[in-house]
Amino acid sequence: MKTALFLGRFQPPHIGHLLTIKRLSGKYRLIVGVTESEPMMMAQDAIVSYLQEVLADGAVSVIPVRGSVEGGTAELNMKFDICCSGNPAVLDIIKELGHPVEYIPRSCDN
Repeated sequence: MKTALFLGRFQPPHIGHLLTIKRLSGKYRLIVGVTESEPMMMAQDAIVSYLQEVLADGAVSVIPVRGSVEGGTAELNMKFDICCSGNPAVLDIIKELGHPVEYIPRSCDN
């Protein structure tokens, strides 16, 4: 099974994010990467803790990602086969870095 990195700021995390994570975790070994962001509604460590608690079954890894994808400072030093996001600008940047990408619609409940 391939490993996917689902990147986002998750400002704030909501049911749409959780539905997307659920859908992706059925298709990939999933790493949820919470990037740093401005403006910040919730601190990055609070988002990581929240998602880890909600996804406590262990099927999904939730990690902080230092930096911002849009700002060109994200440190993507984890191993993954494909990067998933609902943000086309993020996917363009990740693709330019040489990684395969998959667009994930932001609102989907199936």
